[in-house]
Amino acid sequence: MIFDEHDQLQQVLVHQSIPALADLPEITDPQKLVALRILSGLFAPVYIAKPILSISKFVSSLFSGK
Repeated sequence: MIFDEHDQLQQVLVHQSIPALADLPEITDPQKLVALRILSGLFAPVYIAKPILSISKFVSSLFSGK
């Protein structure tokens, strides 16, 4: 499951350049902003416990809108 998320993330990012990611529109949806604040607060502790889980889930949530 974790590796599936990682593979999906890599498939999304392989076609994106860093400048293209920087040019994405700003998030204005209040629910997504709250979710990102929560995820940001949890990122460091989860990264310490399970690095692959935190990176894959965090970044894939940004692209999937979930």
